[in-house]
Amino acid sequence: PPGPKGLPFLGNIFQLPPFQFIRFMEWKEQFGPIFSLNLVGQPVIVINNLEIATELLERRSSIYADRPRIIVANEIMSGGLMLPIVPYGNLWKKLRKASHEGLS
Repeated sequence: PPGPKGLPFLGNIFQLPPFQFIRFMEWKEQFGPIFSLNLVGQPVIVINNLEIATELLERRSSIYADRPRIIVANEIMSGGLMLPIVPYGNLWKKLRKASHEGLS
């Protein structure tokens, strides 16, 4: 999505005041209800509309409910069985169910 231009490498980190919601409202008028920021190389998507947030994060949550792929920690060191970093899917559901039963 479109967003404010920032500095090279640092992105928009210096454009955010202590109360970000005020700046987000200004950017909503300029860029629309969904815009992107770059915070020190990390892309951040801001959803600034309740209806859009509900649609994307509740109704379509299975599309977006995942974690970044951490190859060394998850796939090499733990064989893909470390619950906090397993990608969302059937394996995650099985591991979560087993840990819930074991800890209950």
